[in-house]
Amino acid sequence: MTAFQRTLIGLLFIVLLFTITLVRTELFAISATGVWLFKCLVTGQFLLLTVLIGRLAKQPWWFFAGLFILLELGVWAFAYRLAEGQHQHRRGRRFVQEVVDGWDKNLIQYDPELSQYDPALFYTLKPNLQNVVYKSGFEINTPIRTNALGVRDDAASLTNPTIIILGDSFTMGWGVADSICYASRLEQQLGRKVLNAGISSFGTARESMLLKRIQRDSCRVLVVQYCVNDQPENEELALQTFKPSPRERYDAAVRYNTLTADYYPFKYLYAVLRARMQRMTIKTAGLPGPTGRQIARTRRSLSPEESFFYAIRRIRQDYKGPIIITCLNPNGTGPETIQAFQSYLINDPLPGVYLADVSGVLTPTDYFMLDNHINSSGHRKVARQLAEVIRANRLL
Repeated sequence: MTAFQRTLIGLLFIVLLFTITLVRTELFAISATGVWLFKCLVTGQFLLLTVLIGRLAKQPWWFFAGLFILLELGVWAFAYRLAEGQHQHRRGRRFVQEVVDGWDKNLIQYDPELSQYDPALFYTLKPNLQNVVYKSGFEINTPIRTNALGVRDDAASLTNPTIIILGDSFTMGWGVADSICYASRLEQQLGRKVLNAGISSFGTARESMLLKRIQRDSCRVLVVQYCVNDQPENEELALQTFKPSPRERYDAAVRYNTLTADYYPFKYLYAVLRARMQRMTIKTAGLPGPTGRQIARTRRSLSPEESFFYAIRRIRQDYKGPIIITCLNPNGTGPETIQAFQSYLINDPLPGVYLADVSGVLTPTDYFMLDNHINSSGHRKVARQLAEVIRANRLL
């Protein structure tokens, strides 16, 4: 076998390794050993690639290894400057955002220092945390405090809250301090006790279950924050197929989270390849054709409005007072969802339900540069909008 043939076989082996790590990543989350193996493979495949490229180019392998290291540092430095607010680097910002959001994120619900498995809700934040720092990507570095319920608020808010806010990571206050969350700002503006019951990635279905654990007899206003990614969970609830996920699935998610939360050599180059592959997959999946439409119809048998308001009616069984519905979505919030909810309520009215449309006040500057959540100014605007709805309708 010639040297060229051995090099060619080595390149085919590298392609196989990249394919496995890019396409079948979930296989490595089966065990802690698999997580360790994945990190070794990502590092090893890039190092082996430098050796093979060196052979083909008849150059020292360490020259290409140094080049890869410079590329890794370049991706990191570009993302860091964007996170620091260097807005002049607009070219390529969206792609770097996809890289960081897809493979450099510590999901708080799967961080074992901050969250725990719950048999009914899949997870909650760990109860009674005191200023444990939550870090994720380049922009998120925030102390987290929780109460006995496992939500991000103080213990006093659990007793006789006037306003309860249900929602996901936007309500929880992903990336901002406790005092900056729109729940805290609303409390300051209205002078009433507000309980922030937002938990990352909760859909309306689990939010309705969480509400049962909260003291509600003093509640005069309930705020429900919706996000477009609530639909799968809500639809399962409406179709009566929703069931708690087992502990094994949570543990696997925790292990998978370490692949994105931890750093290992060439992680950012790997993330670039992964983001590029996902872009190509989306373009391919977006091609028109009867098969794609048939699949879409099969996967969604209920509209988001039908699924959501089914969950709202479940909430009505436990809470009879006014409900304010708002919507916050990743990377920007348009008016489409609230308009769809408004149309639904015209045809199927629900007394005591009010809509708070924040799409008209939120701008791109109200989101983090790389992370897809609202920042401090976004929370301030949401709180102001909710306060206006409460005052305009004299709900307190």
